[in-house]
Amino acid sequence: MGFLTEVNLRDRFVLLEEILARRYEVEERMRLRATLARGGETVAEITVLNDVVINKAALARIVDLEVSIDGRYFTTYRADGLIVSTPTARRPTTSPLAAPSSSPRRERSFSPQSAPSR
Repeated sequence: MGFLTEVNLRDRFVLLEEILARRYEVEERMRLRATLARGGETVAEITVLNDVVINKAALARIVDLEVSIDGRYFTTYRADGLIVSTPTARRPTTSPLAAPSSSPRRERSFSPQSAPSR
């Protein structure tokens, strides 16, 4: 059982019996594929369930982040970082930037956020 499994501790054995009897549902979730490219060359590529965090390193420096969605240019952000998350990760308790709860079953979701400067 994964970390997203909704099981009460007292019900774990009953639920495990249900799983072994193949009486369960699999809930599909949106995933993100992030590709890091420099000078037209792909440096890294990863597929994730929750979120992708892009930052410059230990020292906050402003960088230009060109964002494409499904291979098409979307926009360029001038920032010290960027967080892109799926509806699974966007819960009010996980981040001060979290959007109102949305269904993790959604296929697409967009809610630009910005952190307050301190």
